[in-house]
Amino acid sequence: MMLILKANQHKGNKMKKSLMLSFLSLITISTLNAGTDIDEKINNIKNAPQEERANLMNEFKKELIKMSREERINAIAIMKEKIGNDIGRNNKEQNIEMNMKHNREVRIQENEKMNQMQNRMMKMNKIQNSNQMVKQQKNGY
Repeated sequence: MMLILKANQHKGNKMKKSLMLSFLSLITISTLNAGTDIDEKINNIKNAPQEERANLMNEFKKELIKMSREERINAIAIMKEKIGNDIGRNNKEQNIEMNMKHNREVRIQENEKMNQMQNRMMKMNKIQNSNQMVKQQKNGY
């Protein structure tokens, strides 16, 4: 009887080991697939136009929340490695471009206002000159 119990116990240990190996294999495969998926998402974010980048980044953040701590750390490390400085550099360049464009627009608007004021002044001068001429004509000059 003792022999039968030991044999069953041995079979149980083998089954536990087999289940554990299967479970570890499944985790490894899912982690590898997740890594590929993360790489793809990061590349999509990196290559996306500025308008889409924020939405893709927000979707990526939502997925980060669902990940385990280790997966999150790996995903963020991959993100920093692949994009890190590029996004900051692109944002700075785009901010500079936007500021320059804004400054140009402001200068154009200011020039237009100055031109309008000059045109008004010229009209007022013409009216004033014509009024003076009328007065001079009345006075006989």
